[in-house]
Amino acid sequence: MGTAAGHLPEDHYSFEDYLALEERSELRHELVGGRVILMSGGTRAHDQATFYLAQRLSDAYSKAGCAVFPHNRKLVIDGNAYYPDAFVHCGPAGHDLFEVDAVVVVEVLSPSSALRDRREKAAAYVRLPSLRAYVVVDPDQPRVEVYQPEDGALTWRVFGPGMIVSIDHLQLDVDQLFDWVAERV
Repeated sequence: MGTAAGHLPEDHYSFEDYLALEERSELRHELVGGRVILMSGGTRAHDQATFYLAQRLSDAYSKAGCAVFPHNRKLVIDGNAYYPDAFVHCGPAGHDLFEVDAVVVVEVLSPSSALRDRREKAAAYVRLPSLRAYVVVDPDQPRVEVYQPEDGALTWRVFGPGMIVSIDHLQLDVDQLFDWVAERV
């Protein structure tokens, strides 16, 4: 992986090495700055929130000819690979193993990933050319954060109880989301 002139640390992976690792592994990993990061499993509330959000995204965007991918499809940005909890891709199909653009990206927080989701992933996702919203959900409290590019800047809005998140075709009622999750945990 390294050369005598430009030695790279042994834990540095090229994108091609990463794809080969993912093909062989039963576990999922993200690739960030050449580092491979093992993805952990989610809590019951995390998984139920992800499922609910993927359903709402599918209901909202399938009529527009968009594809919704829940947690198992890679999103590649600048040579880094992420597994968002859900995302919407509109337009021609991407690579067989990943997409390179999305209009909506969703991450459901867990204690181990909250900081990465709010900082590192937010910075990566907002570089997507067609991104309309990056949605962050805390499954343990009625709170939905929405990051949206507007006029060359990033706006951040927090939605709580009694509020509706509106993004393109999607109308997400915060109370319905958390009531639905609470009934299943």
